[in-house]
Amino acid sequence: MDKATVVSWCRYCVRNIEEAVGTVFFLVMVVSVSIGVVFRYVFNHPLIWTEEIASFAFLWGVFMGSAAAAKKHSHIVVDTLIILTPKMFQRVVGILTGSLVVAMLAAVTILGLQYAYSQRNTSTEAIEMPVFWWALAVPTFSTLTFFHTLRDLIKLVRGESVSAQPHAAPAHESTGQGGSL
Repeated sequence: MDKATVVSWCRYCVRNIEEAVGTVFFLVMVVSVSIGVVFRYVFNHPLIWTEEIASFAFLWGVFMGSAAAAKKHSHIVVDTLIILTPKMFQRVVGILTGSLVVAMLAAVTILGLQYAYSQRNTSTEAIEMPVFWWALAVPTFSTLTFFHTLRDLIKLVRGESVSAQPHAAPAHESTGQGGSL
């Protein structure tokens, strides 16, 4: 592998950090559950630690996936009524809701960091991992999502488009088929 390929791959991973980290955690979860099942049912010797590793990996995988969905505007949005209103009203509602979400995410980040810090001396039962690392998933998610939402809010205030992915065509448009969820 040449240097340019490595640099390109590293840039890709940084731009897609949520997806990369989430994928690693989901792989760890699958491997841990698989090991647990094999040892429990094939060797009749259950390994307690596999459950903790799988739970930890699932927690982090879900929160990283949710941050990635926020970055790509992939969360479900019910906009049935808002799309019927004038563009200026849509922009005002977008700015208000974006501001509320940014404020809420800032609060979740602060409270999540406080909680994580309070758990630094508590450990899990089987692998004796500090609960701090479990609790850190929430402020990590909220910080990443805060910055994605703030970026979108700034774009909206400037009058720029914030939709990263094209929406599927509604039923009444060109394809004649249903739109996205």
